[in-house]
Amino acid sequence: MDLTPLFSRLIVKTKELEKVGSIYIPTDSKQMKATEGDVIAVGSECDTVKVGDVVFYGKYSGAEIERDGKKFVLMNEEDVLCFVNKN
Repeated sequence: MDLTPLFSRLIVKTKELEKVGSIYIPTDSKQMKATEGDVIAVGSECDTVKVGDVVFYGKYSGAEIERDGKKFVLMNEEDVLCFVNKN
């Protein structure tokens, strides 16, 4: 990743949605309340979130960005709702 978020921002790669015909639907439900994604970059002031974490964040959190044909979400650390535990 050639982008570095500033301050307490992070970049998340959203989990892929399932495609049925020409319609994309979330893999876990039709009405997605929160979105799951992989953290791929963090700013220097991020205290809690680390690269490689799997997180849930609000459906309308952050700003969608596109780089090299891939879509990401740039958001503040405080927009993260919870982590997925790695057991």
